Amino acid sequence: MAQTAFKSLITAGALLWANTAFAKEDCLRFAAHETGFISTIAYHVGRALDQAGICHQFYPPASPEVVELNKRGKLTGELLRVQFYDRVTKLDVVMVPTPLASGKGFVLALKNTGITTQNYQEYRIGYLRDTVWHKLLIDEIPKSVEMSSYKELIRALNEQRIDGFLVDGVVWQAIKGQFAEATLLPVMNLSGHTWLKMKHKDKVAQINKAYADYIAQGNRFTDSVKPVKKAPHM
Repeated sequence: MAQTAFKSLITAGALLWANTAFAKEDCLRFAAHETGFISTIAYHVGRALDQAGICHQFYPPASPEVVELNKRGKLTGELLRVQFYDRVTKLDVVMVPTPLASGKGFVLALKNTGITTQNYQEYRIGYLRDTVWHKLLIDEIPKSVEMSSYKELIRALNEQRIDGFLVDGVVWQAIKGQFAEATLLPVMNLSGHTWLKMKHKDKVAQINKAYADYIAQGNRFTDSVKPVKKAPHM
């Protein structure tokens, strides 16, 4: 009798493992930042999908896991890519309409530099490598300077090796405390979305509804980013 019970326990365990494995195999898999200043986006997306009963898993962008999932055709998509992501990258992807964040793209410059929205193209403007909306502007800026992190851009600006750099409202909220004074010159309207591989286009309506329901419940998922023109004095 004890042996029968033990076998039943093993069988139940095997079934549980199989169901869990199947559920994980059926999950949506996204490249998403779960750390750093934009990690709240992934947090709220996760909550929205959880409330809708949609299984999901997040992986750091450009990580070995994402590279492998891409190779195997298992990556569902990416979070927080701009509204013209497909046009710039030429990738075969589809956008979930409800934005995860919205705001503007700016040139950030120190005060009294003479840079304006009309003449910024004449200055040494830094930009972040591989940032999609930056790529739409740099061809118009002959003196543009590519860098690999915002830490580098901030240092270069403070050392006057550049006259300003491109930044969106989400990033500005995270770094504004590092400037006693700064001027933000709006140069582009932006909205960040979930983008899916075209093979997963049938999931767009389901995910969009999950986002809409999350907003309707008052979770404030898609609050617009509304940066001010000047950083507060330190």
